[in-house]
Amino acid sequence: MIHTSIIIPAHNAAATIDLQLESIYRQTECLPFEVIVVCNRCTDNTVETALQWSEKIDIKVLEANELAGASYARNVGSNKARGEQLLFLDADDAIGEHYIAHSQQALEEKTIFCGGYPPVPYSAFTSLERALSYLEYFEYEPPREETFNPEWPVLAGGSLGIRRSLFRELGGFDPTYEPGAEDNEFGYRAYLAGYPAGSFPPATIAYRMPEKQIRSGQVMRKRAKSSALLLTTMGNWKANPITKGKLPFIMVLFTLAAGLKQVIKEQKLSRAWQERFFTNIGLLEGYIQYQVLGKKPLSQLGRGL
Repeated sequence: MIHTSIIIPAHNAAATIDLQLESIYRQTECLPFEVIVVCNRCTDNTVETALQWSEKIDIKVLEANELAGASYARNVGSNKARGEQLLFLDADDAIGEHYIAHSQQALEEKTIFCGGYPPVPYSAFTSLERALSYLEYFEYEPPREETFNPEWPVLAGGSLGIRRSLFRELGGFDPTYEPGAEDNEFGYRAYLAGYPAGSFPPATIAYRMPEKQIRSGQVMRKRAKSSALLLTTMGNWKANPITKGKLPFIMVLFTLAAGLKQVIKEQKLSRAWQERFFTNIGLLEGYIQYQVLGKKPLSQLGRGL
């Protein structure tokens, strides 16, 4: 009998998913589990790479191409899950040796948790041993709900445990939101329903840091605009760590002023300034559209379930 379903959304993850599946294969002292890899618009050989583990672990590979994004893929995977416990992981990380066992025990006591996700350099993922050497071992203790911050409910979708019944009750993930906001929006809904996702260090992943943390300005703008949608939904433009009480148009003005000083002094704009500028533009765009004009997009909550 399958006790736990591990759901891994994957988009062109052939180069990274092998290490994650190896870390799952090496789990100890855990109850029976299955792995569901959900390929979302993959154009590489992610499917074949994942299926190479079929003789070692109970694994199935699904394709979910109707909508792009991890939220949609997670919903599709949960719909095929046999376990009452759901663990959501990402395809480019790796889990500690006792991750599943500790998670299974935690979900007997609590309904939802957010596991640990310390950043590990991209270069460390040449082997599982090297990647996991960055992790600190924690003895088991229940998830700590008091660590949850309702003003900005940070939730890592790549290290999340939840009972399937609660996941269905909450309606799954909402693909309306961009990466970075989709997880937090789910955590906020769980909190409103009376289920704050406390931190759970005993279930820790090696979170793979990008080789080069360079994102296009348009990507950063879209993600910031999605965060603006969440802030509007929460009614929390004042007490949050993103705007820190400042209105977005003030943030843009400050950024422009800082950029002018930088150009005068250095004759160029730094990458950090560009990232801050596009982020603040996205926040301003979202503030005007969602908060001022009240034009929020149609929710896609539960799409794929």
